[in-house]
Amino acid sequence: MSEFESFDYTKVTVAENQMSQYMDGYEHFGWKVDSNVPIEKGMGKVTIHLKRSRACLLYTSPSPRD
Repeated sequence: MSEFESFDYTKVTVAENQMSQYMDGYEHFGWKVDSNVPIEKGMGKVTIHLKRSRACLLYTSPSPRD
């Protein structure tokens, strides 16, 4: 039996020359490039589609009751 894993998704548009810095930052928060969606480039900007497992949020986020 396989376990279900849910994801959060977002997209970010940044200046093409700053893509590496943004990716480094987002990776520290569990975001990874969604390989199912191509990176869009145009007019000096890059749109990156990202996803992260929601499981990491369950264990790292403090409870509102704490």
